[in-house]
Amino acid sequence: MTSAVAAAAAPRTAAPSTQALPGEGALAWDTARQLLGALLNGEWASRAAAALQPFGQRVRTRVARLAAEPDGGPPPRTVRELVARVSTTFARLPGAQPTGTAEPLDLPGAAAPLRAMADPGFRRLRAAAQRLCGEHGVQCLLHGSLASDDWTNYRDADLLVLVPDAVLGTPALLDRLRRAMLPLQRALFAFDPLQHHGVFATSTAELQAWPEHWLPLATLRRALDLGGDGTRLTVRPSFDLGLARQNFAAAVAYFEHARLPHDAYGWKAFASVLMLVPALHQAAQGAPCWKADSFARAAARVAPDLWQPQLWAAAFRKDFRDPTPRWIRHLLRFAPEPRCLQQALRRFVRLPRQQLPADGTALLRAARTLTRALATDLAPETSP
Repeated sequence: MTSAVAAAAAPRTAAPSTQALPGEGALAWDTARQLLGALLNGEWASRAAAALQPFGQRVRTRVARLAAEPDGGPPPRTVRELVARVSTTFARLPGAQPTGTAEPLDLPGAAAPLRAMADPGFRRLRAAAQRLCGEHGVQCLLHGSLASDDWTNYRDADLLVLVPDAVLGTPALLDRLRRAMLPLQRALFAFDPLQHHGVFATSTAELQAWPEHWLPLATLRRALDLGGDGTRLTVRPSFDLGLARQNFAAAVAYFEHARLPHDAYGWKAFASVLMLVPALHQAAQGAPCWKADSFARAAARVAPDLWQPQLWAAAFRKDFRDPTPRWIRHLLRFAPEPRCLQQALRRFVRLPRQQLPADGTALLRAARTLTRALATDLAPETSP
């Protein structure tokens, strides 16, 4: 995922005055998407989980703020109220406006000879996705390096759940889907306990105006049908320059305010956001693209010596070894709230010294310099 990951990794900040402003319709869809993702990822932590560790408290606060935005009403107090708020939010959304012509996408299923099929954790993830799709009428797509089969030990399971309008419009069905997501959450975080985001989700209605500022169509073209044996989608692209620039600004702000990570989860998140910056920059230029293609394009916009943080991230990804103990993976497979448990246990997972940068402080300064240079490169106004 592109802009969604940056938004999840860093607080959203106001766009600089030289940037285009997000359209009201695109912003409303963006808020609804974040709310749905929080609901389906179980991020509305129980009060007990929220009281035990800061992650649960922060997420409850963020979700309450998002849920209060559509009509200015009081934030939800219970999961049931949040389900109703999500359903109402999607019902009130304006019609999405496509900016391009329809394109059919034939996405194959996830099967051999995909290398990940040799991993028992990935097979459990696929089985959970298949059960979810078969029982609730959703589609679960896999994109990113696992789908393109160029992953290393540094890997995320990038999942996109497409939810039918009939489910979104019926609180009882949406609540059933929320509960049914739990096995998928468990399988996801047991497969990669260091993953810094959960499942991404949106309405199937967005296929008629697919938000390329959120997930480029070039990425969706390379996706796999994780929950089935293959599917055909008809997609009409849409693009909002203001939101693309806002997402890029959030990534810049992440490095401006970042501190050096202390655990393996923090370092993996740091590297992930860093490697996402070129794709966010291309989207902010009005040219969303496949993440792998963004590196050369963004590198051409800055002096070669400023690109060193990206070279570090590439080497870090290539040589990465997940140090997560087996007992943590086992606990995550059965956790009642896997996302909160993942955050509570992350302090026990540290990277060995040989995987850490030689000078972390210098790396952080260089990352700030690079993102500032890319931000300066943006023209005051760019049309897609």
